[in-house]
Amino acid sequence: MYKKILFFFIFTILSLTYVYATQLGISPGNLDFKGKINERICKDFNIQSDYNGNLIGDLTWLKGGKRENIKKIEYYTLYSNEIGIRDDFIKDITFKKNSLKKEICLSFSEPGKYNGALVYKTQDSYAGVGLWINAEINKEGKKNSGLEKITGLSLLGIGSNGNKNNLIYFVFSLTLIFLTILLTLVFVRKVKV
Repeated sequence: MYKKILFFFIFTILSLTYVYATQLGISPGNLDFKGKINERICKDFNIQSDYNGNLIGDLTWLKGGKRENIKKIEYYTLYSNEIGIRDDFIKDITFKKNSLKKEICLSFSEPGKYNGALVYKTQDSYAGVGLWINAEINKEGKKNSGLEKITGLSLLGIGSNGNKNNLIYFVFSLTLIFLTILLTLVFVRKVKV
């Protein structure tokens, strides 16, 4: 009889245990910012969740900008104001529906490449979600010569994807076209004579 009561008591306690898992997502997974110094650049992102409560946002940056694309959050220890970045985004979100569209705006005081992480965590649990931020900031805006619009190359030989080998292909193509025209003219002259 004692075992039945103990079993019933344990079964009742285990049945009353409440387990809740928060679903939390963010998209896109990466945001790319390109621009010039002191230019305000804004991008949109979406947060999806079944959570009702507050989400707290935090933006940190990779220490030592020479290391690119490191995806370990423990290396992201610098805050925007420590490295001359002005950020503007909602840091405290009251979440009551399945999806929210938000905006983050950044302005950089120094040129260079920056890697950051925007992380939102639930206020009352350990659930969190984040996205990676990549920024390439120039002293002055890229000046398109018109050639880049036509061929995808700039006069410096650097394409919009940053590949310096594009200059070699461009010069090779022009040389090949020039030689074809030259050989055609020489052949036409020989035929006439």
